[in-house]
Amino acid sequence: MTHTLALVSLVLLTAVSAPVAPQDSDSDAVAAQVRALFIDKCADCHGSDVEKPKAAFSGVELVNALLVNPKYIKRFDPANSLLYQYLSGAQTPQMPKGDEPLTAEELALLRAWIGENPGVVAAPQGAKGAPSFVARPLVDDEAVLDLIHADLRALPASDRSSYRYVTYTNLWNERLPDGVVAAEQMKFQQATDELLESTRLGFAKMLNSLSWAPRMVIPKAIDKDRLVYRIDLRGMLCSDGRIPWSDAHWEMLCERYPYGRTLGVKQEDEVVQWLGTSLPFVRADWFVFVTSRPPLYHDLLGLPGGDGKPGADALLEQMLGVDVSKNILEGVHIARAGIRDKQSGVSQHNRLIERHELLDGAYYWKSYDFGDSVGAGNLVLHPLGPASIEGLPDNQREFSFEHAGGEIIFSLPNGLQGYLLVTADGTRINDGPSKIVFDRDDSADVKGQITNGVSCIACHSGGINLKLDQIRDGAMKIVPRGLRDELAALFPANEAMDRMQKADKARFMAATAQLGLVADCDQTQCEAVRKVALRFAENVTFERAAAEFGVGIADFREAFGGKLKALRAQLETGAVSRAEFINRFRQLVGDNPDFGEVSSCGVAHGVAAPAAARSPAPALNSRWNSNWDAEVLRQDPDPLVVTDTAALARMVATKLPWKVRDRKTGIVMLLCPPGEFMMGSSKGEPDETEHHVSLTKAFYLGETEVTQAQWTARMGSNPSYFQPPNTATADTNRPVEQVSWSTIQEFLAATGMRLPTEAEWEYACRAGTSTPFHSGPGFPNGTTQDGLVSQIAWFNSNGGGITHAVGGKAANAFGLHDMLGNVWEWVNDWYGDYGSAAQTNPAGPGGGSGRVLRGGAWSNRANFVRSSYRSVITPDKTYFNIGFRVARAPF
Repeated sequence: MTHTLALVSLVLLTAVSAPVAPQDSDSDAVAAQVRALFIDKCADCHGSDVEKPKAAFSGVELVNALLVNPKYIKRFDPANSLLYQYLSGAQTPQMPKGDEPLTAEELALLRAWIGENPGVVAAPQGAKGAPSFVARPLVDDEAVLDLIHADLRALPASDRSSYRYVTYTNLWNERLPDGVVAAEQMKFQQATDELLESTRLGFAKMLNSLSWAPRMVIPKAIDKDRLVYRIDLRGMLCSDGRIPWSDAHWEMLCERYPYGRTLGVKQEDEVVQWLGTSLPFVRADWFVFVTSRPPLYHDLLGLPGGDGKPGADALLEQMLGVDVSKNILEGVHIARAGIRDKQSGVSQHNRLIERHELLDGAYYWKSYDFGDSVGAGNLVLHPLGPASIEGLPDNQREFSFEHAGGEIIFSLPNGLQGYLLVTADGTRINDGPSKIVFDRDDSADVKGQITNGVSCIACHSGGINLKLDQIRDGAMKIVPRGLRDELAALFPANEAMDRMQKADKARFMAATAQLGLVADCDQTQCEAVRKVALRFAENVTFERAAAEFGVGIADFREAFGGKLKALRAQLETGAVSRAEFINRFRQLVGDNPDFGEVSSCGVAHGVAAPAAARSPAPALNSRWNSNWDAEVLRQDPDPLVVTDTAALARMVATKLPWKVRDRKTGIVMLLCPPGEFMMGSSKGEPDETEHHVSLTKAFYLGETEVTQAQWTARMGSNPSYFQPPNTATADTNRPVEQVSWSTIQEFLAATGMRLPTEAEWEYACRAGTSTPFHSGPGFPNGTTQDGLVSQIAWFNSNGGGITHAVGGKAANAFGLHDMLGNVWEWVNDWYGDYGSAAQTNPAGPGGGSGRVLRGGAWSNRANFVRSSYRSVITPDKTYFNIGFRVARAPF
């Protein structure tokens, strides 16, 4: 199977979804035959071991995981299972591509594997030979509050404010779709129990990976099913090893918690009062995901370097009491091993790992990674140094290396490990540069990218990885005889290095054993934190969404009316990303009073946390706000919203706030960082010449199109067509339309705003993508283009002939809504040909007869609602499908 099936994988869930149930002997035999069939027909292009699988789809032989993946398989319904459709020829091109189609017998095998008859959920009690199944009761948030209330009431009043809670109820509540046979339900429930246990272990490890206490914090279950656990914050110590976590630490979680709800019950009021927080509990899987990566990994662990300045590594060394420079210069308490090009499994080039002793058997490991392996990056020729170290003798400097950055691994007092990524000058970074280091196990959010926290935790699932020296012998022949003693002091024999690494590994494994983690597997794929985080990040199915609200599937279906119908359809096909479900969570709660009300937590959705509770923000650019009256809504970009991580890093580097509100207009604007992209139509599209564009300056762009309310407040009247009597309601959050380019200039002059250039608009719209629509790589054959565009835009297939309130569709990877559809958007440029030459900060022709429109509107077909599509009219024209959004410089 080649490209078509592979494209499916880019839009649908990867083949690691719901818990995999053990199979009985009959189904085991069928699964074994299917696995053999896939290995024979498909694994050459899509097997787990393929270095570059077609379109990134791999693991086709993992049939148990594939079977529970709702994107590919609809259990007991082969005809509507996407995988079967391609293999049977119902979808084209028929798979396996380039090979004979499957025979009738092979297709029958697949149908048996998928299941052809839904059967019944449960056989009558006592039916001979038939299994019976009784579903476990659902546990909702009100039940959780009852448990917490009873637990706190039994505890001393003076201690209550020190406790917080985590829940696993969303996992307990998961169900298979209606109509699945009893035997499958029973196996799924057994697998859910295993999932709960592995998640408990992942949470315990992640929690203690954030603490500087010498003893482990062991969460305590407060109910018989072990679904709600109590944490004592007094056991979590800050980086000084003395001060326990305070309310401020927990409020860092509140600031980012997207699932906060208030239910309005008496127990809730008392719990909030007793604990002193509006967030009594959080989901365990969310906690593991969000605290295992920046910014919370850095903030909660108290790692230095938040100011973006060099020397974060030196500050950490001061905290730990290790003098790295002294150890290197004197050759004491230090052990090095050099690893050749691409042999480390992490670095693109050669790598140097360096161990420093700490007190009581603890350790501090530092790697030196390189941008290339030539010159001062060749460790055989340059094993001493680094060149930047102060006090390095002149006779060593000729043989000193120059590195690009590295990873730091250090012992926490409880025996677990902490991690820090730095550049050559010690500046703390969130992600390792892909040209220098890579994550072959894809543990983080971007394929191949090493993200501090989660990637390091996963890679070092068993503690220090055993890597012995490969360059010492060669270096001994290169350096002068007078430097060989110094070299030997730094690079011990491999037997000694092996003993040190194994001792460090044993220390770490002993610590994990205290948490209940066994050493059966210390490989990345088995690592508990990684497993929990990856599962949380999977696409959300309808059944999983219902479980997260603690309601039955049938009751949950009734909650979707009006604007939420499209979301329900996407959930039922498992096509809603975790980020999009979070984005729509507040709307789902707001439209259903039975779900309570959205709490004050969750700054990612526009609710500001108390200023005192926020984590320290990086220093602002000194020129920020010099002549702009704007309120900072959020300083650092939210990684669940800004899913283009490369752009996120560039945003942080500007030291400008990510989300601001212009006080004159109330318009919320998002930061667009400097960057480069290919502007114009990508391969296979009509229209405009593709060419390279560089934008060297950051700018702000409206999160949505300018609304009727925002226009009216400034201009005194509303020119829009879509207001009464042409709409049923006076929804002034619809985009303003029937505004000409010329009239807009009055609004811009009054507000200090401007229109984006055409290049800025397309750069912001694409948000790191190069495909026709900014949502990603596109849907495979069999999923209509309209189905893709419906998720991100109002256009003629779903618009109903009118405009819609802004912000109702999925945001792009910059966090911008409605860049496509709803209304056309004026940009500043006169219309003209692009040409094919590369351009920097293009502003369009110097004159012309028409101004450019971008993005398409409610009235257009999907083919016109593309990132590259352009239209043009004279600047004095007005239409009921043309509006605009504003831009401005940060200072």
